[in-house]
Amino acid sequence: AVKAARGGAAPASSSSPSSLSSLCRRGLASSSSSDDIEEFLDRHLAKPSKNAGDASSSLPPLRQSVATTRRESLALYRDILRFSRFFTWTDQNGVPFRQLIRESARKEYQAARFEKDPQVINKLIISGRDCLEKSLQSVIDKQRQIVEEEQRRNQPPPP
Repeated sequence: AVKAARGGAAPASSSSPSSLSSLCRRGLASSSSSDDIEEFLDRHLAKPSKNAGDASSSLPPLRQSVATTRRESLALYRDILRFSRFFTWTDQNGVPFRQLIRESARKEYQAARFEKDPQVINKLIISGRDCLEKSLQSVIDKQRQIVEEEQRRNQPPPP
C-alpha cells in the first residue's frame, strides 16, 4: 500500500480494505504530498484488527479520532494563516488578499464548526489542504515568473 502511494505498482484490484486505501492514497497523492495524505488516511481509515479489545492506545477509538481530526483541522487553519502572508497584493478595492483569505478561512471554519459527520469533516480537511497547496504552488510559480522577467530586463543585451 505504501509503494502504491509513492507511485509504485499497485496490486490488482480487489475488495480488501488495504487495496481500497491504496487506491485512495494513489488518487490523492497525485495532487498532494503523498506522505501527508498517507499519514492522514492511515489515521482516519478503519483498519481490520485481530483483537477488538486491544488496549494499545489510551483513548477509545472514537475519542482518538475526534482528537486527531481536531488536531488536523487546527493544523490546517494555522497553515492557512501562516501561508496567507505570501499573498501580498491587493484586490480592486485596495484590500490585501491575505486579509481576504484569513476572513474566508475563519468563515469556513465557523460554518463547519458543529459538523458531526467524520466523513464530511475528513473531506473538508483533505480538500482544504489540497486547495492550500494548489494556491501556494500558483503563488510560487508567479513569483518565479516575476523574478525571471526582472532578471531578463536587468541582463545586458548580448554583443
